[in-house]
Amino acid sequence: MCPMRSLLLCLLLTVPMFTWAQHDSLVEVNGIVLSKDSLKPLPAVSIVIKGTGRGTITSDRGSFGIVALLGQEIELTSVGYKPQHIIVNNGSDHAHVVIMETDTAYIATAFIRAHPSKDQFARDFVNAHFEDKEQELAKKSLDPKALKIISKGVPLSASEKTDRTLTQNAKNAANSGTVPDVVGVNLLTLFKGRRKKTRELQPIDPSYGGAVLPALRDTAAHRSPATRDTVSHTAPPRDSAARQPLRRDSATKHSVVPGDTTTQKPATAH
Repeated sequence: MCPMRSLLLCLLLTVPMFTWAQHDSLVEVNGIVLSKDSLKPLPAVSIVIKGTGRGTITSDRGSFGIVALLGQEIELTSVGYKPQHIIVNNGSDHAHVVIMETDTAYIATAFIRAHPSKDQFARDFVNAHFEDKEQELAKKSLDPKALKIISKGVPLSASEKTDRTLTQNAKNAANSGTVPDVVGVNLLTLFKGRRKKTRELQPIDPSYGGAVLPALRDTAAHRSPATRDTVSHTAPPRDSAARQPLRRDSATKHSVVPGDTTTQKPATAH
């Protein structure tokens, strides 16, 4: 038991001493990294303590700072520059100015071509045979019958809708103010003080110069036999020379031809 106790006691005394010695061997290394050709600071230079995996990078001004043990080696690397090394020693000066030299490599001229020779180019392209499946599919997709069927279910785009609206508005503006061929469209025709229904209106009679003649389908029910005979036998001639414009009688609300006394009523004497 005594030897075991002596060993434990030695270990307990040795550990603090080793810790104190390791604490004394820690060194903070500072420095700045410059380029050799321009003496400008180099940012983002990799600084690694070899064998430990610990490291850092330089700042935008090229400065760095890292803690290492005495005797350790610090490696500085950057793309396009030769690597540099710093060995931590017992000296009092741990501020370093690291000058990095550009690493230029000269290689032989290389010619890069798509094909090494004309024979290989002719073999791959000139003498090659390709199937025309894509061309046949393109012809089928542009078939007028197929496009007509597909177009029925395809909605109009914004530009097409705008063009159609402008075209329709232009047609409406061009036809505004014209009288249609069939009476009863956008017209208010009064007969004996009442508005006629659409089903009672008749087409334009061209014998009166295109004038609108108000007439009822059930004319026989509203006229006496004498009036029917008079009106039927006194219609104006259909030749172009005898056509005269109609006028409206304010008393009877009838459209009559000037000179036709059969359809005019005498004025009431006061």
